[in-house]
Amino acid sequence: MANTYIPALRRIASGFLRFPLPTSIEVAVKCLSRYRVQGGPFKGMIYHSPTLPMLLGTYEMETYQAIEHIRNFEVKRVINIGAAAGFYAIGFARLFPNSTIHAFEMVAEFAEMMRQNAARNSVLDHIISRGICTVTDLAQLTESPGLSLVVIDVEGAELDLLDMVKAPGLEDSLVFVELHDIHQPGCAENIRDRFRETHDIHEFFTRGRELGEFPFFWMKVPPLAWIPRYRKALVDCMGESRPGPQNWFLMIPKDISGGRRLP
Repeated sequence: MANTYIPALRRIASGFLRFPLPTSIEVAVKCLSRYRVQGGPFKGMIYHSPTLPMLLGTYEMETYQAIEHIRNFEVKRVINIGAAAGFYAIGFARLFPNSTIHAFEMVAEFAEMMRQNAARNSVLDHIISRGICTVTDLAQLTESPGLSLVVIDVEGAELDLLDMVKAPGLEDSLVFVELHDIHQPGCAENIRDRFRETHDIHEFFTRGRELGEFPFFWMKVPPLAWIPRYRKALVDCMGESRPGPQNWFLMIPKDISGGRRLP
């Protein structure tokens, strides 16, 4: 057990020397949270990760309304492509305890972190960890009986995977996709065109974070809160440091959406 913490302690010690303020915030958040997500639909999930927004409950919080809406459906399987350390795979395993999670992650280090996080949340038995996802894999899974939820974040490869000609089961699947026009210009509109006839499409956009969204009250009160550099550091640690604006689609098959629009 001690060996598990040695790399983390080295990283923290190095961080104090190079970036004392951000590292002090990181240590405080991890101690106060005890590695449990503080807000959003996955609140209470145990999650070990080098980044803070997931623990703070601010990671991709623009999409939390979408996730809450997904909870209204009886999902039989979740197909998480680009699962990383398991934030969505484990989160949806907790929301849908009777479902099977197919978590695709091609980076072995991240896949191992996902398995460890899944074990910490007692959902490892619900998760099937796999490597690269092909459109053939996606076709086979979405054509299985029951409602599929496809959660995809693959840095532009969504354009290749979300192909209803090669994977016709997508027509009857919920699809929650992070779009990457920055890597594939026109990606969002291309996917919108493919799905507009079969799905109701809800779009979500990135936005900045606000100090009031930081979950630990005592860390944002005077006198610390009077220091502009400190306030900025708190706000910065809630975001994902994206290179520019980004968006997501939640696409719901029209035969189960009921034509409802999200508020």
